[in-house]
Amino acid sequence: MAGDEKDRSIVPFSRAALDGEARFRQCCEARLALDEIRMEKAVALFRAITSLKDSSVLGGSADEAERIWMACILYVLKKLDRNETHTFTVSQVLRATNVSIVEFFRELPQFLEKCTATLNDLYGVEFQEHLQAKEDQATFVHLMVLFNHYNRNYLDYFKPQMLSDGTSTGQQHFGWFFFLAVRMRVLGQFPDLVTCTNALLGVIVVMIVHMPVSLRSFSLENTSLFPKRDDKGVNLVASISSVGDACEGDVMSMLQKIQEMIPTVFPSLSGIGDSSAVSNLQGFNCDGILYFEGLLEDHMLGTHLQILERLCEVVEGGTVKMPTPSSSEAVRMPPPTPVSVTMTTAKWLRTVIAPLPAEPSIELLDYLKSCDRDITEEVTHRGKALLEAIFPVYPQGSWRATLHSSGSSEWTVQRRSEASKLYYRVLTALCRAEFLRLQSKNLTSVLTSEKFHRCMLACSAELVLAAHKTIILAFPAVLEPTGITAFDLSKVIESFVRHEPTLPRELKRHLNSIEERLLESMAWEKGSSMYNSLVVAKPRFAPDIRRLELISEPLRTLEPLIPSYSQGGTSKGEDMAAESNSPTEAMHEIVMVVFFQKVLKLAASRIKVLCERLMQPSFVVEHIFQVVEYALNRTTIFFNRHIDQILLCSTYGVCKVLSLNVSFKDIIFQYRKQPQSRNHVFKSVYLKHRGGIAETGDIIKFYNTVFVPAVKSFLVTIAPPSVSMTASQSDVADENTAPNSPPRPSVLPAIPDMSPRKVSARHNVYVSPLRNTKVENIMSPHSKSLYACVGESTHAYQSPSKDLTAINCRLNSSNGRRLDFLGPSMISDSFVSGALTNNTEAAANAPNNDANVDQGVPNDNQSPIPDPQSPPGKRPRLE
Repeated sequence: MAGDEKDRSIVPFSRAALDGEARFRQCCEARLALDEIRMEKAVALFRAITSLKDSSVLGGSADEAERIWMACILYVLKKLDRNETHTFTVSQVLRATNVSIVEFFRELPQFLEKCTATLNDLYGVEFQEHLQAKEDQATFVHLMVLFNHYNRNYLDYFKPQMLSDGTSTGQQHFGWFFFLAVRMRVLGQFPDLVTCTNALLGVIVVMIVHMPVSLRSFSLENTSLFPKRDDKGVNLVASISSVGDACEGDVMSMLQKIQEMIPTVFPSLSGIGDSSAVSNLQGFNCDGILYFEGLLEDHMLGTHLQILERLCEVVEGGTVKMPTPSSSEAVRMPPPTPVSVTMTTAKWLRTVIAPLPAEPSIELLDYLKSCDRDITEEVTHRGKALLEAIFPVYPQGSWRATLHSSGSSEWTVQRRSEASKLYYRVLTALCRAEFLRLQSKNLTSVLTSEKFHRCMLACSAELVLAAHKTIILAFPAVLEPTGITAFDLSKVIESFVRHEPTLPRELKRHLNSIEERLLESMAWEKGSSMYNSLVVAKPRFAPDIRRLELISEPLRTLEPLIPSYSQGGTSKGEDMAAESNSPTEAMHEIVMVVFFQKVLKLAASRIKVLCERLMQPSFVVEHIFQVVEYALNRTTIFFNRHIDQILLCSTYGVCKVLSLNVSFKDIIFQYRKQPQSRNHVFKSVYLKHRGGIAETGDIIKFYNTVFVPAVKSFLVTIAPPSVSMTASQSDVADENTAPNSPPRPSVLPAIPDMSPRKVSARHNVYVSPLRNTKVENIMSPHSKSLYACVGESTHAYQSPSKDLTAINCRLNSSNGRRLDFLGPSMISDSFVSGALTNNTEAAANAPNNDANVDQGVPNDNQSPIPDPQSPPGKRPRLE
């Protein structure tokens, strides 16, 4: 008996497990038609990880969990079994297991997290990189918006002829399958959305040229569809590009590749370059356009559709193919906004950034040479090296090269150029602003900061990637090659946006989303530089941060090393700004207070939405916020966690002590409707470290074992507004308050709508709404200074004219606003190391509080529990 057979014979299976395996076998045999060899591989993988199945982690019912589990196992087998070619597609797997594609990608991360150890043993520690699950999910999202965009374009140019069964015509099917074939044969495996859209526009050109005249719905006189004309007629490629906000050269280049592909897919067709004898092309300027007779004619259409369908099945392999236009899913597709917005944003890069010089401007060179030493070579070398690291060119034919658009270096070189030009443009604007503030061109403290430049380059590259909606280089891909963290990047976001006034709104929103991800989870992850600031600002956390190994790695040097970087023979990356500006602990009070204030504002907005969905009154919202604020003051409960986990537990805790009829199930149900919700937030929560391994559990286990011990003493002090009034009655009482009575102040921070509105029809003048000042009513002057956000006034309101005068004086004074990145955000590795070392003895002499810190329980040396009934001005500060 072979060894593997002997091992299998002694593995105990319960009756339920055997039934599950039998159902899995039946699914593989009857619905996927696996042969014996492939069946054994599938069953072996099923047995290896089936003991890890947990219905509380995947799906709702046991049946749903089992079907999702089967789909995930077959997906992994399809993508990672390099020794066998599995003929089934992912689409077939989802149909066989009766799992929707949305449900599959929602639950797949939980499956992979649960099975990581086993899959590491079977396929190696890099299995996730080869699995490409995130890339497949992003591809599905892109195909959704492209599918809808295609249908919109089809109806703009062609007649919507429907068959008797309600399905669309063969020509419409052909166009979508033809695009899928182009996408996989002409583009890389994971092309960006802009490149895909250019290819789709090329397909539209082919469709217009070859569609039978009887199926056209357009007129050549329609200038909205055909705005570009010359003496030869309508310039088709230029018109399609103009309407789609695309680059004409890129669309023409894509069209040429498509025309080269057609004879390889349909060998019986050959292109005709002379359009004079082709009736379909009368009225068009068809320079560079070939005509393939019979491509869309009825007598050839059926055969061509079969060829494309077979090609898509074979070529797409493990990726998910979108349904045909006749599918019922087509009705539920999202609006076409993502494609049009993406193309508009890409147009900004093409028209504003691309024409800029590739090298630093004369103005920027002047600033670089005016430092204590000429740093021009350092700046240009650093930019080149880091952008090459962010946008690498892989050897032709390698599996990594196939992931990029077109599989060549052309796309990569273009993106490097755009990022470099954007970096120099914004850096020039920043230097100009500093010069006006300091009245000096010597900006050594700014321009010699290694981390500052890396963050600026990363921000530039991220905006270029976001503009093109890339798949394989989606955020946070720019962080690793630049050696920075998301917390570092957040330091330049505000300055970057402020000094690039032409930045499209979509890219501003993207940067906002990055900051939101930072606040909710990335800042609290292991290796975040937020812990570097926290160590200096609050040394009492230093022993725990060191024990949990949360501190960020030292800044890596560039390779090859820039000669002037190596000072005194050292090769370690150092933060030059920190060498010239040793930050004080008070300055780091400031950076952490600002950060915590942003966290509280984000928490307040999410609590408000969640409670509105739960139909809870305002006093409940405020109690929940107070619990979150109390927890943030203890801080350690946030380590390695997502703030939504704290919000969910705070909501349940408050509802429980107030005896409200709200269950955890109700809370999770409403939370899942919020746009930022992810299943892993409540299904996999960090509990504590045990034996060097992070132990996780669901949100209820976290609530019972970690959250309650940490905040119980504060929770029990919460009481409803009046013992004799119910929640609904208390709201009525508030409404009937005497007219002259002052309103009860809210404990929630102001959450202003910062979207500016246009106030002039003739000029580009925008006004942002005034900030809500209710929060000032509950704060002492000292508290106000702690909670003030960057850019907000800290002096009492006098009058509009006096306020504007004060603002102008502050802006024009020599002590004007510095770049946000300087100061406390620039912490040298040696400074942090010293802060950690200085607290080692204190940690050694202190009692062992490992369990308390892991669970977020406040230590004895933390600030005392505040009295929730104390006057507003004496509410707990963020320590």
